[in-house]
Amino acid sequence: MRHHDENIEQKVADRTAELMAMIDTLTQTVNELRVARVYAEAAILAKSQSLTNMSHERP
Repeated sequence: MRHHDENIEQKVADRTAELMAMIDTLTQTVNELRVARVYAEAAILAKSQSLTNMSHERP
């Protein structure tokens, strides 16, 4: 019975480590997506400003 308990405890520890690694990966991905969103929003704003300037220019 003791061996069984140790085996279960090891499985729980292993799975916990796997899940913690997944959390780290997901956290990194979320941070990268936040940065990408900032760049995308800046690009959209720059494009919008450029189009606005072009529409106000005289030929």
